[in-house]
Amino acid sequence: MSIIYLDTSALVKRYIQELGSKELAEWINAASFSGTATITYPEMMAAFAKIVRMEWISTAEAELAREQFQEDFP
Repeated sequence: MSIIYLDTSALVKRYIQELGSKELAEWINAASFSGTATITYPEMMAAFAKIVRMEWISTAEAELAREQFQEDFP
C-alpha cells in the first residue's frame, strides 16, 4: 500500500502539462491512495488564473483544467 500526498505545486502538474507531469501521473497511478489539503482548492483556482494571466495557456484550456480538477476534488 502506498500513499501519495500532493501539495498544490505538484497537483497543478496533473491538470496542466509541464515538466514533471508524466512522472506525477505515474506516481498517482501507482499509489493506493492520494490526498491533499483542503487549502489546495482555492490555491488551485488561483494557480489556474495566474497561468492564464501569464499567457502560458488559454482561458479555454484553464476552464477545462478547472472542470477536471473540480470533478476530482472530493
